[in-house]
Amino acid sequence: MNIFEIEPGVVTEFAANWADRARHMQRSAGFRNVRLHRSLTSDARFRLVNIAHWDSVQVWRKAAQSSPMTAATEAARAQATPNTAIYEVVTGFGAMPR
Repeated sequence: MNIFEIEPGVVTEFAANWADRARHMQRSAGFRNVRLHRSLTSDARFRLVNIAHWDSVQVWRKAAQSSPMTAATEAARAQATPNTAIYEVVTGFGAMPR
C-alpha cells in the first residue's frame, strides 16, 4: 500500500503517470491487481492511496527492484511523497476483489 502526500494541482498528472507504472506492474510475475483511490475531500492529508495485491511479498520486492519500476518510482517521487508499507488483512467483510 502506498499513501501519497501530493499537492492538489498535481493529482491528475500523477494519476496518468501512475497508470503507466501500473502497466509495468501488470507484466510482473505474481501481480494480481492494483487500484488508485483519490480522496473525495479537499482537506485530506493523503490525497491518493494505491492498493496493490501480489502473490507474495517476495514477488512484489522482485518487481519493485526491477529497472522499469525503480525508474518509475523515482519519477513519482518528483510529484508526490509516498508512504509505503506492507500490510496483511486482519479482518474483512463482504466480497473480496479478484
